[in-house]
Amino acid sequence: MNASEIYRRLSLINDKLKNKNLRWDLTIYDGAVMCLCFHSRISTHDIDGWFAPKSEINLIIDEITRENDFENGWINDAVKGFISRKDDVEVMEQFSNLTIYKPKDRYLFAMKCMSCILEEGQNDIDDIKFLIDRLGITSSEEAESIILEYFPSNLILTKTHFMLLELLEKWF
Repeated sequence: MNASEIYRRLSLINDKLKNKNLRWDLTIYDGAVMCLCFHSRISTHDIDGWFAPKSEINLIIDEITRENDFENGWINDAVKGFISRKDDVEVMEQFSNLTIYKPKDRYLFAMKCMSCILEEGQNDIDDIKFLIDRLGITSSEEAESIILEYFPSNLILTKTHFMLLELLEKWF
């Protein structure tokens, strides 16, 4: 999905909510934010989000999926395993019945580092590089201190530490 397709699908959710006289808050993360807010990616394969109450919203998402022949999981909450207790978000977009939130830049950086997939064909490294540049990070210590604002040190994987060292060593 490119940015316009993500926006179209969010609009479809808003329309359904409006027809049912419901309001909903949705926080989006990962690739959807990189596409919509930063235009640092052309597309993403899904919208990672956090939403509740899940059962009621899943019925609306299922309706939209069937009516538009969308792939299952086009919007999902798989990101929930990487949401910090200090969920640092801000309003990104206000529709009539849907408010879209996004993580603040530092929080998104921390989340991307914590969930980073180091495999070929993944966007995580490019996203992290983009956020390093956007935040003006110049050392692995600085990068790790941002992660520690949101996640306890015992959750930071060794691969995250070495990935940051390697990325920042190449630049500086």
